[in-house]
Amino acid sequence: MDRKRATPPASSVRRLIYGGIRRLSLPDRLHLARRILDEAAAEGAGESQPRSLLDLDGFGAELWLGRDAQRLVDHLRLERPAVGESPAFPVARPPKEHAPPGPTAR
Repeated sequence: MDRKRATPPASSVRRLIYGGIRRLSLPDRLHLARRILDEAAAEGAGESQPRSLLDLDGFGAELWLGRDAQRLVDHLRLERPAVGESPAFPVARPPKEHAPPGPTAR
């Protein structure tokens, strides 16, 4: 009579394995964890397909609803340092709208 051995449920196997792992020393558990993560990362890396920047088309579009992108760009341009200017030592810039030249009051 040829009996096939029944496979235990996955939860029982996990509990058994975890019980054995808990009895390992901390360095051995860390080594095992690193090895498992490295193997999983290697497997995952083989599965990934090359991505295209075009996959992001429309992603986050709802964030811009009701916002003026040009206004944001103009604001950011005012805040950034001028070409050749160090952010640590900013150069004083004249105001955008200059007052007409005239006598200075003392």
